[in-house]
Amino acid sequence: MQAAGGRKRVRPSARVQSSGSYLQRLREEYPHALQLYDTPPVDNVSLEDFRHFAADRYEVLSRLSNAKASFGREGDKLKNAIKDVTGKRLSLKFRATVKEEPTKTRHIRVPAVGEDGDAERQAKDMYEERRKDHVSHFILRLAFCRTEELRRWFVENELELFRFRFETLVAGTTSGVKDFLNAAHLSYDEATEDEKKALRQQLAESTGTRSDSLATHFYKVPFCQAFDLVSRRRVFLKQGIAYVPLDDFVSILNNELRARLQKALLMTARTLPGVEDDSRISPLLKGISQLYTGEDYSQPSSDVTGAISLNQLDDVSKKSYSPCMRYLHETLRERHHLKHQSRLQLGLFIKGIGVTLNDALQFWRMEFNQSPRVGPEKFEKGGYAYSVRHYYGKEGKRKAISPFSCMKVITSNAPAGDETHGCPFKHWDADVMRSKLKRWGVAQPVVTEILGLVKDHHYQIACSRYFEATHNLTSGTVAINHPNEFYQYSRIRLNELAEALPSAKEP
Repeated sequence: MQAAGGRKRVRPSARVQSSGSYLQRLREEYPHALQLYDTPPVDNVSLEDFRHFAADRYEVLSRLSNAKASFGREGDKLKNAIKDVTGKRLSLKFRATVKEEPTKTRHIRVPAVGEDGDAERQAKDMYEERRKDHVSHFILRLAFCRTEELRRWFVENELELFRFRFETLVAGTTSGVKDFLNAAHLSYDEATEDEKKALRQQLAESTGTRSDSLATHFYKVPFCQAFDLVSRRRVFLKQGIAYVPLDDFVSILNNELRARLQKALLMTARTLPGVEDDSRISPLLKGISQLYTGEDYSQPSSDVTGAISLNQLDDVSKKSYSPCMRYLHETLRERHHLKHQSRLQLGLFIKGIGVTLNDALQFWRMEFNQSPRVGPEKFEKGGYAYSVRHYYGKEGKRKAISPFSCMKVITSNAPAGDETHGCPFKHWDADVMRSKLKRWGVAQPVVTEILGLVKDHHYQIACSRYFEATHNLTSGTVAINHPNEFYQYSRIRLNELAEALPSAKEP
């Protein structure tokens, strides 16, 4: 079958779960470790696995996103960061393809069928790894199809995960690429030896090939599928065909995967209302995009950062609050009032940093008593005091509520009118952000860098860069995922700086 653009592709039939041995199921369902996720799983998935798979894949994509923004696409730091989190959460440590004969690879030796039962045991492990990868992708596809921003975040990080896996499991040999193309039902022609001889000088010059271009494998790709490589002058063009060296071929596959994911996410978004009718998974899907897998800070962190009293809050807010919480604190001090969502965001945060219930009630009462909209009586009887006690688990279901993570703050409803909650890096205008950062003492070069990150939708990385700039740290040192984590890191860092002062003054 010939597809548009000259790419030959055979669409696989729907994947149906096999009832045979794990070796047989591997060959039929997951013949290769890498997938383009064309067909949804038809397997039964328990709710426990549903939650577990979603949490692990989200953790991988989230950590990958932070590492990419901190270290850039190149370098061992990025690869090591991705390797660390995928190894713990979403491993594909076994060999890429499944074959009949015993074969040795750098990953693992897969015995032949019937060799002391080893083949079946290892096939089971391989099958479970690939099944988890398959199922978890589609769970997150359901969760991240709702908005353009969520779709963009999901696609970009899935592509980066695919790139890392391809370079780890496949790249470097034409046989590895060929195995993947066969499993993915894709076909790209290689340049023949005669073609490479005829174009030897052009291939070497246009691609920057360090070694002899005759020893390099080139794939012939329609130029419309290689725009990014063409724009960077990484390929030789002739009659509408881009000659892509093996080392850059992953970019072509990434473009293919991007197109498929973007189309699939839009289709998924149209069918989402029907999926959400299932009351078992609807709450899970809505919560995944706000998922946070680190410390929940539902209990005060005073054992790490020390106790904090009310008279310290103004000073501490300037030094150790994340921008979202600093702005809320400043607004409360100025207006003596915050709307519900802002009160919830700030109230849970100060609980998490160690403010006691009695101090919290005094803090809010002192401010709201100065507001003409509230006053002492309304504070006690109008639900304000009740809400504060509810944050601490003393009302309602009597269960303490966890402070909001960065992802929850970013993906929750945007502030409207005179509301002040949310993430400044996402919800503020660039001019407002620039002015506020300067007033908070951030140097102009860092302000420019932060605004660039915001423009590229790297809101948490922008917050991390703000932390580094205000705590005398180099870029890429920390990754902030929670406002209370920001506070905790800040108190620890400021203590380190204070302890270093005396020795720094000594000759």
